Amino acid sequence: MTDQQLLERIVLNPKVLAGKPTIKATRLSVEYILNLLAHGVSFLEILQEYEGLTLEDIQACILFASKSLSNTTFMPPYSPTPLPPLLPYSPYSIRLSKGKYSFNASASPALTTGIANSGKGLPVNICST
Repeated sequence: MTDQQLLERIVLNPKVLAGKPTIKATRLSVEYILNLLAHGVSFLEILQEYEGLTLEDIQACILFASKSLSNTTFMPPYSPTPLPPLLPYSPYSIRLSKGKYSFNASASPALTTGIANSGKGLPVNICST
């Protein structure tokens, strides 16, 4: 079946589901079918639940979504993984250094252990602020 034949199975009617794209001759929206698939419902389960629906109808939903998104630019906002905060109100800070890391003996055990065991990143010095 060609793309055009599959896409002819999807209709937009302002009187049905407020104009959302639906599978022809049903009240099943493309959005609803895609949501079922996204949540792990299999093609077979969908076909068993909705009599009259065909595999091509489900394929048409996927193709419609693909074609709809093909000219859409979507850039999720940049969100770097935040660094875990230092202990609140700690009198200690972390300083990056070119030398080996050393720990102030009176520094918080949780803080020094986390850094000492990480084994990643630049060497650090923990010193009183």
